[in-house]
Amino acid sequence: MAGQWRRCIDLLDPPSAREVHRLPYRSAAAELAAGIAYVYSGRGAVALDSLLSAAAQLELRPVQSLLRAAYAAIAFAYAQIGNAGQSRQYLDRLQRTAGAADHATRSRTEFCADMAARWLGDNDAATRLKQSARRDIAAGRFTLAGISLLGATVNGTEADFRLMEQVAGQRQGPLAEISRFVAVGSRTHDAKTLLAGGELAATLELDAVEARCMALAVDYARQAGDSVSARTAQARLDILAATVASLPIVPSSGSPLLTARERQIARLAGRARPTAISPWRWACPCALWKATFTRSLPSSELHPGVI
Repeated sequence: MAGQWRRCIDLLDPPSAREVHRLPYRSAAAELAAGIAYVYSGRGAVALDSLLSAAAQLELRPVQSLLRAAYAAIAFAYAQIGNAGQSRQYLDRLQRTAGAADHATRSRTEFCADMAARWLGDNDAATRLKQSARRDIAAGRFTLAGISLLGATVNGTEADFRLMEQVAGQRQGPLAEISRFVAVGSRTHDAKTLLAGGELAATLELDAVEARCMALAVDYARQAGDSVSARTAQARLDILAATVASLPIVPSSGSPLLTARERQIARLAGRARPTAISPWRWACPCALWKATFTRSLPSSELHPGVI
């Protein structure tokens, strides 16, 4: 919930015990917890291994509230990797599965379902996320509210971003600071603020959030004539485009379509950076820079990315 997804994974599967005590499968609860940590971080492909295992176990020994959470998270994971058909299939399963749940489980289920729907183009999903955020604000649950607002505001209004900034001020930790950077940078069209948010997102390995910051920074820097910030953001976005299955936002002012060779180089660059900004980001070949001026993507292509 605070962006510390790596710590969640380590608690479930400590590095020191991974080789010695490796089991062929974990309990449904452990698999579901790991899958949710991965899907909240934007790693849908990795999340599916744990989530599908959890769902299979829960279907055999039903715990309806957890099964609903598994279906919602699977739908979100498939949406993140661009598999709309499977995502919709699991949203349908979620609708057909009844079950009461405590607030924490219900909140995760609704968030994942709404985010999946948001990725699939359901315009009402953003409204539901904002409504959920306002309920959490009223109850003093600012962390949950902030996460919902971060997911709901890819096409946010000035009022949305002001609320997101206010909620961030009631929270602590790096994810709250990232939310503040995104809110302020989006509202004021400040590329440098978004670059700072992207830098911080990179330290948490929140690639989709970093990509959102970089795409917006490219647009706002170009609009302001800030070529240095535009080049910096574009170089980082090129690498993320090769490692994030579906970018949350594509710059409307045009960004490069990389050749197969350029994408191969970008993947190597992305793998060279485990938790921080890699020197590879600044060592990409001239082909990446050439691409910026010779090829462009369709304008205003938006997808609702998250944590």
